[in-house]
Amino acid sequence: MFVHLIQNEKTAHEFSEETCQILQNVFAEAEAYCEDPERRGQRDIGEAELRRVATETATKREQRLRDTDS
Repeated sequence: MFVHLIQNEKTAHEFSEETCQILQNVFAEAEAYCEDPERRGQRDIGEAELRRVATETATKREQRLRDTDS
């Protein structure tokens, strides 16, 4: 759903390029998530990596909001 909002021409202009890139990165990582280590491929990630990416994304997004409010 959120990927569709980002890619939708009507809403894409509401996000800056930097914000879109931040969000696209976390969605790509979420798609790479595989719960079962035995089924994980070379490019798949586990829970710890997904949590790290989500935390990093939240930090970047918060900083972006602070920067645009200044």
